[in-house]
Amino acid sequence: MGRGIHEMIFSVAASHRFSVLDPYIGLQFGIPVGTDAFKDYGSLQKRKDPGLWGKVDLGMEIVPYESLRKDYQRFVKMNFGFYFKYTGEGRNFSELMDAFGQGHYSSQGVSEADLYAQGYGWLTEKWSNKCGDNCYKEDGIFDYEGYATIGGRFNLTIQPLQYLQILAGVSFDYTADHFITNTSVGRDLTINSTDKNGKPSTDGQVDLTDVGERNPAFSRALDAPGSRIKRTEAMALEWFVGLSLQY
Repeated sequence: MGRGIHEMIFSVAASHRFSVLDPYIGLQFGIPVGTDAFKDYGSLQKRKDPGLWGKVDLGMEIVPYESLRKDYQRFVKMNFGFYFKYTGEGRNFSELMDAFGQGHYSSQGVSEADLYAQGYGWLTEKWSNKCGDNCYKEDGIFDYEGYATIGGRFNLTIQPLQYLQILAGVSFDYTADHFITNTSVGRDLTINSTDKNGKPSTDGQVDLTDVGERNPAFSRALDAPGSRIKRTEAMALEWFVGLSLQY
């Protein structure tokens, strides 16, 4: 349910108060594993699951004023933070999910040889339903390029009264541009010659008409150089103000 993955997240965090300063650090590492929604198309498929990711969170809380009487607590706290996250290349749902989530054929507008290479076998009509499970369809899950995300924040918390807090903050998140269709073409296995030591040498290219070399998840319409789709860099800014009543 949800994102269609199981995910193991390992994390550790530490902080230490020095007078009015309280620096902290947090480290996270995630291992996502796809469920049955992430199909395995065989050994030529380079990626099946979403990519591993790691995150570093650094920050400092500054407490310029603090009165912690048992019956009356007041304070002013400022929190500065920064994080860096890198998501490794993998396979996942993307912005193209709405366009391809219904299972459109990836071979629209390509040659009959491409139809065979994409697993259509004996099929000669692109939109025939006769090939059943042997047809490869786009399912909204695509290979994506590794990318970085960075962000920062500043939060202010003022508690002038025992049961009242005034809150304000601003944050930003920046995601670097990256390809969201980035499936590898396959693996070159054709023996062309032998080197000087007598070892076999491949011909240096993947034969797109050979189901033994072509990645079955590769789509010429979406993954070939010049046809790949890129998500451009994006910056998200957020700010808030509020009151918190406590009792």
